Amino acid sequence: FENIQDVYFELALDGTIQEISPSINSISDYTTKELIGTKLQDIRVTANTIDDIVQKLEHTERITDYEIQIKNRDGATIYCSITARIIKEDGQSNISGVLRDSTERRLAEMENQRLQEQLRQTEKLTSLGQLAGGIAHDFKNQLFGIAASANAIKKYAQNNEQIQSCAKNIFTAAQRSSDLTKQLLAFARKGNYESVGIDINETVVNIAQLLKRTLDKKIAIDFKLDKGDLLIKGDPSQIDNALLNLAFNARDAMPRGGKLTFVTQKRVLDEIFINESSFKPKPGDYVQINVLDTGMGIKKDLIEKVFDPFFTTKEFGAGLGLSAVYGTVKEHKGVVQIDSEAGTGTTASLYFPLSPDVEVYRAPEQKAKKLKTKMHLLLVDDEDVVRNSAKQTLVDAGFMVTSFPTGTAAIEYYKKYHTMVSMLLLDMILPDISATDLFNKL
Repeated sequence: FENIQDVYFELALDGTIQEISPSINSISDYTTKELIGTKLQDIRVTANTIDDIVQKLEHTERITDYEIQIKNRDGATIYCSITARIIKEDGQSNISGVLRDSTERRLAEMENQRLQEQLRQTEKLTSLGQLAGGIAHDFKNQLFGIAASANAIKKYAQNNEQIQSCAKNIFTAAQRSSDLTKQLLAFARKGNYESVGIDINETVVNIAQLLKRTLDKKIAIDFKLDKGDLLIKGDPSQIDNALLNLAFNARDAMPRGGKLTFVTQKRVLDEIFINESSFKPKPGDYVQINVLDTGMGIKKDLIEKVFDPFFTTKEFGAGLGLSAVYGTVKEHKGVVQIDSEAGTGTTASLYFPLSPDVEVYRAPEQKAKKLKTKMHLLLVDDEDVVRNSAKQTLVDAGFMVTSFPTGTAAIEYYKKYHTMVSMLLLDMILPDISATDLFNKL
């Protein structure tokens, strides 16, 4: 009894501890002397434990691996399993049993459950991404036809302001819908991405300056930049959009004003960070961008849902902003984290692999040149609405256009009239041949 490793105990049916072995002190900060005469309820965490134990023992002779939680004086929780039975002596019933520390096993089970949940979340986002990408691709084609037709209507109705106004509204709606498809494609990671050198400090300064001109003046915008060179390799427009989406979320969380701050710094991601992240980045040097706001914050139970497409806490909103951020981060082999509590503001952290040797991309300044000759274009696209709208737009711009829905038809035409064709405009994916193969054949 003095040396047993497991904790032997005897309880009255009301939970009073009548006997307990000294080993209780090896798993908790309680001693035998101070526990005898107190009740199990005084140290357990789970509600109604003793009532539940008694009820179970009334229907069976023995309970095995019944879990309770002991609360130490310092607040730490110890998970324990109980094996117990009813004993009767001198006409009185008591509970006799053994308590074993199962904290390590329980924490391992909880970690496994957390990883399983992360895996299910990743699989769900992947499936939704595939669906979103398919919808966005087809929807984008329809929007092209709508926008092109609206422009044509506006051009042909030059003297009718009412028709021009309607055409302008149609075009604006198509543009906004197109922005949604870009967010869907970013979430699905199916957009066309560049891979060039990006100076993160320069990017943050440009974004901050843009926001100062566009956000409510009640929102103060600040940035704190690391003094070193923070260079990454990626798509500038996607990184810009990710930061803007985070900024707009922050704006919406501060309807009465507040402070929006961008912070950049170098960060080494170690094995501990990587093991805790569902993104599973490679260990090494990263650029960390924090976007902090002083807004209303996010409830803890909602943080895991914020990257789900179409999930939103706003009264009006598409729920695609953070999904697009998620897609951009995955595409750039990075990590995104959201840290927030209701009423305390939110910190969104982006991590991108540091690429110190890349050359920073600078967009060249270009001026449009007028065409001196009337060029003949061969246009191939299997989507009727895209092909017809593109043809009309190009004809209006002064081109001669011959269009086909398939590569096979284009090849037959080109065999006869190739000397008349000045330029090819080909859809990347055709039902009968790829654009690359078609180009080579032509």
